[in-house]
Amino acid sequence: MYFRGAVLDFEHCSLYVCFCSFMQHDTTIAAFMSALKVFNGIKPPYASAVLVELFNISGQFFVEVWYRNDSDIHAEPFQMIIPG
Repeated sequence: MYFRGAVLDFEHCSLYVCFCSFMQHDTTIAAFMSALKVFNGIKPPYASAVLVELFNISGQFFVEVWYRNDSDIHAEPFQMIIPG
């Protein structure tokens, strides 16, 4: 994914959750998922999305990754389990 010029200010994510969104094409979504070792080899469909949430709970940081692979606006994303 292309992050040049993006600044993530984690010091201000002290409440509970920090959400940052980057819009990408299907090939970069596939590459991102591949880097996380969760890509199933199927091309992401039109309007798919990967959502990454950073949680700060009592000074401990946690990440949740969600994937929506449907163009239906009512389709719910499902949580991806990152190996390791």
